[in-house]
Amino acid sequence: MVKKVIGLFLICFFSWFITADAKTFGPFHDQPADKSWTIRFTHEVLPETLEKNVYVSEDKEGKQLVPTTLRASGKEVYVDSPQEGYTYGKTYYLFVTDGVLSKKLKPLKNKQVVPFTIESSSLYKMRVKELRERWEVAKPRYDGPVLDVEPQVVAPYSLGEMNDHELEEALRVTNFLRYVAYLPDDVTLDPSFTVEAQAASVVNAANQQMSHHPFKPQDMDESFYELGSLGASTSNLALGFRNVTDSILHGYMPDVSDKNRVHVGHRRWVLSPRLQKVGFGFAMETNRWKHTAMKVISDDMWRDPPVVSYEQIAWPSAVAFPIEFMKRAFPWSVSLNEEVYDDNQLDDIEVTLTRTKDGQTWKFSNETDKDGFFNISTDNHGYTPYTIIFQPNQISYQQGDTYKVNINGIYTITGQQTSIQYETTLFALRDGGTGSTSQ
Repeated sequence: MVKKVIGLFLICFFSWFITADAKTFGPFHDQPADKSWTIRFTHEVLPETLEKNVYVSEDKEGKQLVPTTLRASGKEVYVDSPQEGYTYGKTYYLFVTDGVLSKKLKPLKNKQVVPFTIESSSLYKMRVKELRERWEVAKPRYDGPVLDVEPQVVAPYSLGEMNDHELEEALRVTNFLRYVAYLPDDVTLDPSFTVEAQAASVVNAANQQMSHHPFKPQDMDESFYELGSLGASTSNLALGFRNVTDSILHGYMPDVSDKNRVHVGHRRWVLSPRLQKVGFGFAMETNRWKHTAMKVISDDMWRDPPVVSYEQIAWPSAVAFPIEFMKRAFPWSVSLNEEVYDDNQLDDIEVTLTRTKDGQTWKFSNETDKDGFFNISTDNHGYTPYTIIFQPNQISYQQGDTYKVNINGIYTITGQQTSIQYETTLFALRDGGTGSTSQ
């Protein structure tokens, strides 16, 4: 157990004077989870004055007390950590109030408040290292043309041809996002999927509207239209992004619009446990509006088993999550495996989101929307037909913040009521970077 001695801080505190002003020392960073404090006084302390006057709190007001153990020996007082240890990455406050007396009944002159922050867990550090290393390989760098051959979005129509660098970059980003969500990151690029996605983009650009079920332009060949219609009905679609990679990072994954947040369907297709192949398309309307498509649905996808065994797929994911992906008004989602959890018993589900640094909570259920948007999506986006979605109101995300998610009132397929808990800490993908978002 690692100990910290507060010596000089309290060396002259016993006196005949009492003040109500608090002095703050520290903060102390990167303390171990089994942190034990040793407080040294100038005189022996009266043990019975310690219990309510030496304590650790989760907040700087001293209201959320932590169950520590106090021991006194002569001029020293020991404050041992909670039995389960402190929470990694969290800040606590050690209080020594002016109610502490010496055996000669002399009080402390000043109340003391000592902030200390617990180190990040080794699991968190390892995860951050992994994600930063993979992002260094996957992050967008290509700044050339999206297309090698421009498509024709008016008669005579033509598909055009995507640039290989753009395709490869979009694939790398897709696999990185899946790795963040603890999913297999071995999705491959299927040339036939790219043809269908490209046709979808051309048909939508020709119609000057985005639709999964586009109408046929009168002067378009039937076979061309059928190819584009098939692509549109089996792809994520976006409008207004400068390239395919941007549409994935800033369109499909956030899914922040009022319409999209209901199901976060684009996100669920990118994070589908059945996804193995993708294709990408890009076309521009005559008025310069840009259409993108990401082909994600294959004919046999529904019958093939998932490529990974899972209980839940969370976004943001557990342990560590890039703050760069925490967009404004961001909906959280947890997709449960319907072969593990019963998607017919939904009435009792409640979600609590807690920010550990200040204890602020947001509560979500079908009974109230006071703290934000809440929905349980049972449609089949991504072949994840049991997805819990919650979007907190009035929240700002800061690098280093840790959030705990508690989902209660869910049932296993055997009928047993259970719960899910996980936590994640926000970090910057660029080492030394900073970040924040707010609503």
